[in-house]
Amino acid sequence: MPLSDDERDILTNDLLTWIEQREAEQIAYGVYDVTMTGTDVLDKYQPVDVTRPPPAERGSDLRAALRWLAQEVLIIRFSAEDDPAKWVFRSRIAETVRLLSKLRQRLPPRYEGEKRISKAKRLTGDVTFHVAPRRVPRRRRTPADYLVVLDGDRARERCAALLHEVIATRLPKLREISQFQEDALREILQAIELSPARGTERGVVVTASTGAGKTYAFFLPVLAKIILERCLRGRVGVKAICIYPRVALSENQLSDFVDATFHVNQVLKVHDLPQITIGIESGAAVYQRSDFQRSDTESRDRLAGRGWRYDEDFGGYLAPFAYCVGTPDHACDQARQQLGVRPDDPRTLVCPACDTPYPFIQFARDVMAEAPPDLLVATTESLNNRLISSEYQHLFGTSDFCAPSVVMLDEIHLQTSTAGTQVALLLRRLLARVRLGKQERGDSANLAFVGLSATIAGPRAFLSELSGIPAQNIREVQPHEDDLEVIGAERYIFVRAEDSEDTAVISTLIQTAMCVLHTMPQPPAGSQLGRYRTFGFVQSLDVVGRWLYQMQDAEKAQSYFITERRDRRTRGQSAAQWPVRIIPLYWYRFPPFNRQLFPNLFGAGHASSCDCDRGMPNRDCPYFAAGECWWALSQPGKARREPLNIRRKSGADRDKPIEPDDDLIITTSALEVGYDDEALMCVIQYTAPSNVASFVQRKGRGGRKVGTRPIVVTVLSPYKSTDLFLFRNQHLLTDPTFRKLPLNAQNRYLQRIHGFYALCDWLAYRANGAGRSLNIDYLSAPDLAYLMGQTADAEVLLAFKDYLRRAFAMDNDALSRVLTEESQGLLTDILASGLVQQAYPKLATSRQPIRTRRELLRRHLPQNLFSDINLPEVQVDYRPQDRRENKRLNSESISLAMSETIPGNVTFRGGLGAAWVPPQPVPGTDLVALDAHYTYEELHDRAKTSSLPGRTLRLLGIRPQQLRELTVLRPQTITPAQFSEDHERIYWYADPESGALREHRGLPGEVQEVKRLAHSSSAFALSGVTFRAERARPPRDYSLAGGHPAIVADPIGQALVERMVLHSDEPANMNLLQVQRVILGSQYTLKSREKGFEEIGGVLGFCRNEATQAPVALGFEMQTEGLVLDVRPGALEGFTPSVGLSRRLRASAITHRFITELTVEHGESYFPAVNLAHVLLTVADRRIQGDIERIGELRGWLSADNPAVISEVAAVAEHVHGLSTKNGEAVKQLLKDEYLQRFLDSGIGVMRATVAPADTKALLRVFVYR
Repeated sequence: MPLSDDERDILTNDLLTWIEQREAEQIAYGVYDVTMTGTDVLDKYQPVDVTRPPPAERGSDLRAALRWLAQEVLIIRFSAEDDPAKWVFRSRIAETVRLLSKLRQRLPPRYEGEKRISKAKRLTGDVTFHVAPRRVPRRRRTPADYLVVLDGDRARERCAALLHEVIATRLPKLREISQFQEDALREILQAIELSPARGTERGVVVTASTGAGKTYAFFLPVLAKIILERCLRGRVGVKAICIYPRVALSENQLSDFVDATFHVNQVLKVHDLPQITIGIESGAAVYQRSDFQRSDTESRDRLAGRGWRYDEDFGGYLAPFAYCVGTPDHACDQARQQLGVRPDDPRTLVCPACDTPYPFIQFARDVMAEAPPDLLVATTESLNNRLISSEYQHLFGTSDFCAPSVVMLDEIHLQTSTAGTQVALLLRRLLARVRLGKQERGDSANLAFVGLSATIAGPRAFLSELSGIPAQNIREVQPHEDDLEVIGAERYIFVRAEDSEDTAVISTLIQTAMCVLHTMPQPPAGSQLGRYRTFGFVQSLDVVGRWLYQMQDAEKAQSYFITERRDRRTRGQSAAQWPVRIIPLYWYRFPPFNRQLFPNLFGAGHASSCDCDRGMPNRDCPYFAAGECWWALSQPGKARREPLNIRRKSGADRDKPIEPDDDLIITTSALEVGYDDEALMCVIQYTAPSNVASFVQRKGRGGRKVGTRPIVVTVLSPYKSTDLFLFRNQHLLTDPTFRKLPLNAQNRYLQRIHGFYALCDWLAYRANGAGRSLNIDYLSAPDLAYLMGQTADAEVLLAFKDYLRRAFAMDNDALSRVLTEESQGLLTDILASGLVQQAYPKLATSRQPIRTRRELLRRHLPQNLFSDINLPEVQVDYRPQDRRENKRLNSESISLAMSETIPGNVTFRGGLGAAWVPPQPVPGTDLVALDAHYTYEELHDRAKTSSLPGRTLRLLGIRPQQLRELTVLRPQTITPAQFSEDHERIYWYADPESGALREHRGLPGEVQEVKRLAHSSSAFALSGVTFRAERARPPRDYSLAGGHPAIVADPIGQALVERMVLHSDEPANMNLLQVQRVILGSQYTLKSREKGFEEIGGVLGFCRNEATQAPVALGFEMQTEGLVLDVRPGALEGFTPSVGLSRRLRASAITHRFITELTVEHGESYFPAVNLAHVLLTVADRRIQGDIERIGELRGWLSADNPAVISEVAAVAEHVHGLSTKNGEAVKQLLKDEYLQRFLDSGIGVMRATVAPADTKALLRVFVYR
């Protein structure tokens, strides 16, 4: 009997996983040209899912499965036999891996010689492949099974009946759920409904893999509770708060909730019961519904910043978070349709296609104030802002509205370190505030905190740390091992970029992305999906922009290129006759264009007559064998043959939705959670993710539908230690286990910050009860008077002290430190010194409210909840060409902002082209005038030049004897200049002789004797750090004497270290380091892609302006933890270093001295100088064979005119140090007699002075006491 479609799908899916696993085993040994035979399959196949029986008719069923896989090009055949048993083949994904292993840098050829493969540099150093079968919970529990938990009470039974009805008629996804979802339903209802109401707080932690169904595991019991409370018991107010760490996640989950709630409300309406409402409390929420009644440009721009896009056809604004459920015979039933709001009814969302209203969605805060939603969807940042305002206390329980019964936090495994501690303290504040709301109403109902997470170790303990709820009051829910089945697979490809070809790692990324995206399978015929798409994740917005513009240039997807190609095809021109500027790079491997464009790719006389585009690939074809034939592209409908549509997506692009025809979306962490799309089938991670949890979220975006086979590609750099570590330990990403997650709710600085916020929460609650307003963020004169009156009342402060103690579970000592410590207490420092003393004189002369956090408390509180707590923030205008008065600047940590905008560095962080601070000195100086691009304030502490790096000072021409101190300026705003608008329109040029810069916005040919600069122009900061301890005498337990095991464990430490001091903010220590980072200048490199331009490097310092040319520095101050080592006086006298240490010290001394001479005294570039020093050390060691007595022989031999020297330097550079061709040439350029003699005079002099190990003490003294 032939297989049914369902049986065939199950078998082919499992069989393909089995095939790919066998291939992965061979690829692990470096066999990329892997093949299998049909006989292998027929003889050896066993189901990957051991719980699944083998096929009934083994031979015929497996042959049918192989034929289907070949038909869909999921396996690639190399033999024409009809019987699958005789086939030779490999899987589609294994072919992609092979192509990646052979990837070369194919660039548009400038002349005939560049059309040869020998000129194309290798891009991949190594490629690995893993296949992980997907194990998901079986869904076989029906409503008749899981709704029995509501039996035994009339209201609950009626609730169950309503749920039965809506599931049977409208919600098919709940007709079968998994066992762990049923367990979560029971545990959450037990906490908030079934157990006796005693006002207790309980926790439930639900852990499962991404896509297992955690959302409905939480939402189903909450839905039941809302029906009970709102519809059957008549209680008005928020019943549940759902908290999400990202805006995108909150909006995605809201979309799911809207879909279910719409259908529930249809049933409730039939039974004449109140409707359930949902509120959004994130960046998309507006303060007044009247905002939607205006459609002028300013209003559109303002709402676009919140994600609302004005649609001319609709005549209103489209919501970023809600979609129509679909109405038959309307467009919304065929494709997702955003809901929108029209000016004539600004409180109701409607579907533009079918005009169905969605009045239950609340998106304006003034509407929520009239009747709070039953379910509130909020982000952590927004929740913090609502807690501290009296205007929004109705969300948390008041005398008029009930308090929530459930608080849920999604993705709790992301809440680690400082940001996680911020969330932990926010949750304690929220739970404390909800308790107040319940107490005011005399409500004894229990309160549940629910955490949803990926699989982590110790989930109950972690949820307890996060929420403050005792671990014994927390229940854990997770899928059982025997409840899992294998459906689909995740395919992991790791690519390590080549490190010996002098190619940029981003070049490997771009060609890898082209290969994977153009050759990956596409949706089968008849699918509602038009194409599969990919998310590309990077760690910075600058890399987002670089990837985007380079990829768009490679794809030639711009409309004018597409039009020109179409016109030329219409005129009968072949691709070989087209200008190279219009040909997409992937066509270089697209058969038959690859053979037409490059007939002599392998040399004259090596043309291929292969016609694989008309049939099967030919393994003997040189194009195919070399990876220069992406055969899958030749199969219509089976690969992405058209240029890719590419876009960036960040927090600033919220009003620009992802469109159905988008192929590649390049983003940062903005989309690593909360974007569910069946079309997303590939994820590319560029360089190491910030942590494993982040990678798990990112790869989990792909293949959201059960049974799919997503591809996860990670491109790693060979130059970064973290990347190399992950390439060698890939299991940390493919099979992660979250051990103990770092979280410290006792962090005193965060306790102080959130203690102040808790005071604001508490006062806002009291003000609301008194019928008055109080918003600490926008402080008015009456607000300040109320605040001062309340905090001057001893009884009020005692009550708050008790409130804070219970909220944060603090002892009296810790409470006193947080409240009243002389210099750091929230009452003495933040409230009195930071707020009241500054606000009082301002409000006495002006009636305008003060933006407290931004104007008064920026030294005490972060601008946003998750800003760096110990770093100031800077406003950066990365889009100077945008001259709108109300445009929003980027708020960034000062460290990031200064590194991105250091003069000479081109950055893409703004999203619209690139920007930079041009390295243009004041005439007659080597100083950049800061006033042109920076506003700043002067720091109180000046930087002592004697404490700054000597090499940096010499590079900048600063002599500590003449200039003992430098004024340090802390940037407040930075306004770079526009560098470019896109890949083609670059506005800055340089004279290749003098390096003088010029801005020009006309055509390139209009300027003479200058060359257009490239986006690869870069710079880095020349900086130093000074520090001092917070306390002169550290506590004994944190001051380790010389005999301590931590010191004597190392021989050098035992001999040299007198004391080790640990600086931290632990309550028993309270001794942080006061750090000042000082940026003295910029070392920049200007590059151009035009002929006749060699890299131009330079070093510039800073001055205020042309009129004030005294050198100054940029910088900032911060507090941090640290370790300080005190060296014992005279310790070196009795210390004899080992032979190995002596050698290392000699090498370090030679390298340091020689590099300093070349870079400071001769102005050579740093990296070539470093390479030359290392190469010459190796050459010298080889020549004298370690015999220092033969040093004189080098004096006559080491000469730039000696061919043997040039030959040996080249050999050592290539074979010993692995330098690329370009870097090797840079070393050769420095082979001058003057430099070689300097090396002999200084470096070998060091070697002669330290023949004996004991003589190395002199060097060690220099390194220790310098």
